[in-house]
Amino acid sequence: MSTSSTIPRFPFHNQVKALSRVNRSRGELLVLDALPGYGKTAFLTKLKTEYETHKWRCSLISLKRARSKMDTVIAAIEEISSEAIEAPENLQHALDILLEKLQSRQPQALMFDDVHYLETEALDWVKCKLARELEQELKDLTDDNFLLIFSGHSICGPTRWPTVRKPIKLTAFHREVINHFIEKNDI
Repeated sequence: MSTSSTIPRFPFHNQVKALSRVNRSRGELLVLDALPGYGKTAFLTKLKTEYETHKWRCSLISLKRARSKMDTVIAAIEEISSEAIEAPENLQHALDILLEKLQSRQPQALMFDDVHYLETEALDWVKCKLARELEQELKDLTDDNFLLIFSGHSICGPTRWPTVRKPIKLTAFHREVINHFIEKNDI
């Protein structure tokens, strides 16, 4: 199997401030809120690659197909353990499995992408319960050597995230970078 990729690559531009903010905020819950197309997934993928080179255990958990609380927890378990699981008996059992999958004494990054796909009740639960539980568990397991990021668009609604910092905002890519990408890849 070839290790080269046919996926077009382009430089990661314009997000130096956001990247710096993440690097300064280890051991805290972070929220990344940006409009569609601003590069949230690309940003998280860049973080994952960067932290894996430093021997961090990184999980980029896509919630595109998740709608409920259980969907969210199962997506996290499957990404962290790199395997499909049998459906847990109930939500508490699923949470217990998720917390068991976290590694002790190893720096970890848990990045939840596309949080905006969750139904309102599930998103509020993520903000009020899951985010807090994961943050506390990661603090205990890693001595504050973790990243916990929830990413999406318009996810800062009426129920607040349990963080003291403002959400990280991404800026749009420069028009010339986009044009260069389109031209280079004959799109």
